[in-house]
Amino acid sequence: MHALLVALRDLGTLILKGCEQMTDEALLVMSCLPKLQVLDLSGCFNVTDVGLRALSATRSLQSLHLGGCFRITTAGVASLPGMSAVDVTDTGLESIATVTSLHTLNLELCYRVTDHGLRALSRLPALKALCLSGCDSVTDQGLLHLSSVKDLRRLVLQGCAKVTDDGLQHLTALQSLKDLNLAACCLVTDTGMEALSHVRSLRRLTLRGCTRITDVGLKFLSNTALLTLTVNGCSAMTIQGLDDLCQSAARPNLTVIGRTSLLLPDLPLRQLCTSLNGGHGWTN
Repeated sequence: MHALLVALRDLGTLILKGCEQMTDEALLVMSCLPKLQVLDLSGCFNVTDVGLRALSATRSLQSLHLGGCFRITTAGVASLPGMSAVDVTDTGLESIATVTSLHTLNLELCYRVTDHGLRALSRLPALKALCLSGCDSVTDQGLLHLSSVKDLRRLVLQGCAKVTDDGLQHLTALQSLKDLNLAACCLVTDTGMEALSHVRSLRRLTLRGCTRITDVGLKFLSNTALLTLTVNGCSAMTIQGLDDLCQSAARPNLTVIGRTSLLLPDLPLRQLCTSLNGGHGWTN
């Protein structure tokens, strides 16, 4: 074991996503890695609070991914570096918010996350990337809380079906936001696109399954500096609307993903949203 630790002493990033056989005992080994900054435990179903407590010796951790770790509770989260136990939390986010060095947080499929938890995360000054894919209790109020995280650059809201145009209006305060995923946010309309046109930093926008956005919304996006736009399943848009957007003077380098999907027969809205919610919201 000593030889293994010596060999891995300079390891900074460890991706264990979907390793269902990962155990608490393995996390005990990881706690001895002095330079570990990024740890992805998404889908490691066997990891429990015991494993997180083992990580309490790790002082260098900056990026933590816990999506789908259903056996981890508030008590386990509170044992991580810089965290203290609290009486009332929102899936441990009150405790996570005390780790001021954290810049990336993946909460994909953490269904118990609510607006209250996002209010806690608004206290993370270094937070740059946040994934809330499948957190379907998050509403516009939660986005209001996040609007104070001024350095946020990547936000995944895939499957946050309660988010509306009002929520996107709150995001106009995030002038460092470059990547926004709104897949399956079925309540978002052209009005939301008008709001996003004021986010001058936006470069990548995912609208898969946003069936209420039309060519009118695309016209608003012509005022942005978008480089990549994903529109699979956006049945209210037209090929002509996308072509007009791509040909606009401000959009010479725009890449549209899913353009041909607009030629396919419409899927029922509920079926489409269910399908998209089952996808992965945190991809590079």
